[in-house]
Amino acid sequence: MSRLHLETEKLSTRQIDDLRLASAKLSGAKRRSFQAEISLKYCGGSPRLTETIFHWSRETVELGLGEKRTGIKETQQIQIKMDNGSESSGVRTQFLKRMVDFA
Repeated sequence: MSRLHLETEKLSTRQIDDLRLASAKLSGAKRRSFQAEISLKYCGGSPRLTETIFHWSRETVELGLGEKRTGIKETQQIQIKMDNGSESSGVRTQFLKRMVDFA
């Protein structure tokens, strides 16, 4: 029996559920980092096995492993709505508009 199989057998269903719950409480880079750590510890860094056991997105685990390997975090795009309607009349919206115009 492989060492990897023995590692995953050490986890009970309750422990897997607890790790899934802990992951759900995180978001973004922190979640990806956590999932990557769990993947490395219990699944030998296999995104497919991690997906099978923990039901996490394989793509997210792959991204987290890549971020861990390179030390570079994936960035997210921010969308700003600028339609000059009633939603654009607030002080914060006007500030954001000036920031976008400046950039």
